[in-house]
Amino acid sequence: MRRLTSILIIALLGVLVATNPGMDAFSEFVAEQSERILRRETGDSPLGRALAGAGAGLAGSYVERVTERRTYLLFSTYTIDLDGTTDESYEWRFLGVAGRFFELESPE
Repeated sequence: MRRLTSILIIALLGVLVATNPGMDAFSEFVAEQSERILRRETGDSPLGRALAGAGAGLAGSYVERVTERRTYLLFSTYTIDLDGTTDESYEWRFLGVAGRFFELESPE
């Protein structure tokens, strides 16, 4: 029983290491979230869809410049700092684990 438990824990840790999302996956996540928010704001008209798509593409390509990724082997944290200062009121924090992203903090 102890051996099976050890094998399962090692397998789980291996899966977490293998599915720790990188910066490319985070950029895609930001683009998808941006498009969803922009579509909600601009409506589902052809112009709204075009603006949302363009804005999402811009957000996805720009996010790497303003994001700090810290990897902890099993998971990563991402901090988006929009103003480039130490003022944390303009920062978002996300946790990336098992190929998914979870918002930890958002600007006030």
